[in-house]
Amino acid sequence: MNFGGVALKSAFIRIAAVGTAVVSLSALSSIAQADSLQPQAACHADYTFDIGSYGYIQWMVDPGNCGYPGDSFHVCDDTADGYGVEAYEYETGQIVATGFATTRGHSSPYCSAWSSYNLPELTIVDLKGYAVKGDTIKGPWTHTTNT
Repeated sequence: MNFGGVALKSAFIRIAAVGTAVVSLSALSSIAQADSLQPQAACHADYTFDIGSYGYIQWMVDPGNCGYPGDSFHVCDDTADGYGVEAYEYETGQIVATGFATTRGHSSPYCSAWSSYNLPELTIVDLKGYAVKGDTIKGPWTHTTNT
């Protein structure tokens, strides 16, 4: 069967090939973006704080370290124990969190995206880390640092 001088079967094959290429490029782009959130071997956080034996919080004071934002943190779950990890950032003495990061919904090993909030220099910050599994919450493990 011909459609406008082109075999219909050939047209479908070309469309399928182009669609597959677009989906493949989109998937590679998503993978590259996800990899950019992971700590790189040559990059080091300013501070790393343990959340018990469940994972850790990485804290970046100033921007520029391998392109990560300053006054930011993320959490990493490096233990396949069924628990995820979460962390909240509070300016010391405040009851409302200024930042949040979680690994909920992801298999270990996994690091969350960076949570960034531009704080005034020398602000004292409490980072509270928790191990989480469904409704079960263990912690907090509290770490105090400054911007």
